[in-house]
Amino acid sequence: MIIIDSGPLVAAVNVRDRHHQACARLLRTHPGPLLVPATVATEVCQLVEKRQGSKADAAFLRSFGAGLTLVDLTERDLQRMGDLVETYASLPLGAVDASVIAIAERLGVTEVATLDRRHFTVVRPQHTGALMLLPERLRALSRPAALSGVIPRPKRHWRELAICCLKRSTTTSNTFLRCRTATAASAARA
Repeated sequence: MIIIDSGPLVAAVNVRDRHHQACARLLRTHPGPLLVPATVATEVCQLVEKRQGSKADAAFLRSFGAGLTLVDLTERDLQRMGDLVETYASLPLGAVDASVIAIAERLGVTEVATLDRRHFTVVRPQHTGALMLLPERLRALSRPAALSGVIPRPKRHWRELAICCLKRSTTTSNTFLRCRTATAASAARA
């Protein structure tokens, strides 16, 4: 039994997502059941429809009953979500992630499919010391470069981010290209 967060579902639907293969493989090969909190389903529908359109959204909705199982929230889950959001306010932990944890606690599930390592490695659930986060390949990618052999992406300077935000607010065309150009120019100067 595994609870699925939004990230792996969105990545599995989007073939251009960098985590697509790992997430699609996990959903295809995990013995299940594959549990999706109602809050996660709502968030995924919004993201998929916005990024990929109605056909992809409809395909996601049809996957319930054909592999995915929808899990509704109980009143107890909502109370626990409130406790989690309050306890981890410094993260901040949102309602969707809190719902994944609350349902995992209620059902005794220790496996969670997520791309959100930041929240799920910090939160300590009541029923286990830590959640097992899948797909595991992401765990290796999140290690320091010296341990994993992965070359880290250079962090963008705040000025580069500000330039991108300003360009994004003045025009929507070629935003990605302009942000990449600003980053490349800054890297060349360094």
